[in-house]
Amino acid sequence: MRVRIATLPGSADRPNEDHAVADAGTAVVVDGLTARTETHCVHGVAWFAAQLARDVRDAGDAAPREALRAGIARTAARHSGTCDLGAPATPCAAVGVVRVGGGLLRYAVLGDVSLVLGDEHVVSDQRVAEAARAQRAAAARLPLGSDARAAALVSMKRAEIAQRNRPGGYWTAAADHAAADHALTGEVPLRDLTHVALLSDGAARAVDPFGLTGWAGVLALLASDGPDALLARVRAAERADADATRWPRTKVSDDATAVLCHDLDPREDACASP
Repeated sequence: MRVRIATLPGSADRPNEDHAVADAGTAVVVDGLTARTETHCVHGVAWFAAQLARDVRDAGDAAPREALRAGIARTAARHSGTCDLGAPATPCAAVGVVRVGGGLLRYAVLGDVSLVLGDEHVVSDQRVAEAARAQRAAAARLPLGSDARAAALVSMKRAEIAQRNRPGGYWTAAADHAAADHALTGEVPLRDLTHVALLSDGAARAVDPFGLTGWAGVLALLASDGPDALLARVRAAERADADATRWPRTKVSDDATAVLCHDLDPREDACASP
């Protein structure tokens, strides 16, 4: 199995809070959740996303859920002495993990990263979209750049944080490794797969809300032209709707990451970058 990765920040003046890595049979996408409020972490969301991706990848031969659990614990230990990990807005992220071995692709998805296994087989936990839905819609209706919109986004984030990592809300990777218990997991024989994609929600905009293509089209575009082509189409749609009126959204342009796993061979146990 080989892997191709593309990632772009949503804005030139903000760090990319997505991160993706692939090595030794593992591919990981981490999509950091923008804080908008004080995190009480000196490192920030971009650092957290990059460190978590590496720590999940480096969790030995563990199954994806256990790799996620170990990665969360290891990243938390790296900044527990300098940051308040008990703060409600401590850095957190959605995570998608795939691992190949023994003729199987195993996966764990926590949050709204999308794992595309086939034309109609997509794994993603969209419960975060239900959190603060009313506040999100209200913020999206306000003028871009206005003080009212900025204040509404903070209110939205506070309402979202209040539902984070608790029953009835949504689950994400933060400081408590027990969140891994809520990941969506499974396995698929490699012989049943041709291409597999991991997308942050910024890249998944190609399907929802933009409707540029369906999941089959995403896989076809990734296979023919690569992840950069998918992100280019998303960016073009964002530019064409620069005032966010056709597709109301809280971020006109979002961090976007696409990972394509291809040349899947049930005899191989490795996932290597080209």
